Amino acid sequence: MIKTGFFGGTFDPIHFGHLSMAVDLMEAHGLDEVWFSPANFNPHKSEGDAVSVEHRLAMVERAIEDITGFSVVDLEAKKEGPSYTAETLEQLIANESGRQFFLILGDEALPALPRWHRIEDIVEWVPLLVGRRQLQPDGGSCVEHPKLWDAALKGMTPTSLMEISATAIRDRLSKGLCCGHLVPAKVLDYIKQHRLYSSHG
Repeated sequence: MIKTGFFGGTFDPIHFGHLSMAVDLMEAHGLDEVWFSPANFNPHKSEGDAVSVEHRLAMVERAIEDITGFSVVDLEAKKEGPSYTAETLEQLIANESGRQFFLILGDEALPALPRWHRIEDIVEWVPLLVGRRQLQPDGGSCVEHPKLWDAALKGMTPTSLMEISATAIRDRLSKGLCCGHLVPAKVLDYIKQHRLYSSHG
């Protein structure tokens, strides 16, 4: 059975925080691979319009191409409406019988987890792997749901502390500031080539 981590998100843009957490969780739990799944529309985000999913797919591809076991899937990118993790996992489990899936999350996602679509089904289907970057993660209302909180605690894994925000990166890019310490060089080259995040290119 192939152990596969599923890592969904907006990835606008993908950065070293995403990559570092995925590597840490992959190694800590003996995963064979990690699938990155950029969402066309993420129902959990409210930060305005993301760049096109085609650009975000291309950036993820460039970011992970030299990391063994990492790949990108476009299931959620192809959806016209909101991308719900439950629906994607249900489809993957039905079609990929040779794999055991794990859901990769950062600890910042915990407070909103009870509001996820069919979260009760998700924790029945797959283990949660939660990258713990805060010393004391804020579980929010998650702690009020014993089964959900237990699943989160069971998968809680210390990962590298990298205070990197995609919002801050977009702001720095718009101002022409250095982002080489935050984003892979191949991704920055793509951003510059396609004049993303800045009207000045």
